[in-house]
Amino acid sequence: MNNNNTSHVPEKVCELGIRLVFIAHLPQTRIDGATFWLDKKSPVVALSLRIDSVDNFWFTLMHELVHILEISKDTMRFIDRDITEEPESEVERKVNQATRDLLIPSDRFKDFVNRIRSYFSRNEVISFAQELGIHPAIVIGRLQYEKLQSSQSYKQGEIGVCLIY
Repeated sequence: MNNNNTSHVPEKVCELGIRLVFIAHLPQTRIDGATFWLDKKSPVVALSLRIDSVDNFWFTLMHELVHILEISKDTMRFIDRDITEEPESEVERKVNQATRDLLIPSDRFKDFVNRIRSYFSRNEVISFAQELGIHPAIVIGRLQYEKLQSSQSYKQGEIGVCLIY
């Protein structure tokens, strides 16, 4: 995954036969994304970009794509609310885990955490992200999700947690 330019994402997703739409965040909702099919051959992914961060963009996009890969196309629709929280449904928990593993394979993440353990420096995060070919913000987002790093550990924009490139 080349994270140097997100402007190519709609084109690449379209090449896969998937319609990608961006919608304005609906006030008083926590909707991050949705997946549905126009017909059995026409999947649609909608992203609200409610949370303006690189890691959220990639996680939400990949989460919705996993829905397309893993779920029957017959009348299935998913609206994902507050994707930053662990969902209640088993289907959504499985999709979240598959998404985490696609972005950062579990074995690689565990090795990284065990090697570094307590203090994840800027250079270590960037180096690990480069090994995986992902944006460092994805690594930070995973560390924060796993409660291994607080969101206050990095200044806004320092590595790209809140930086859309």
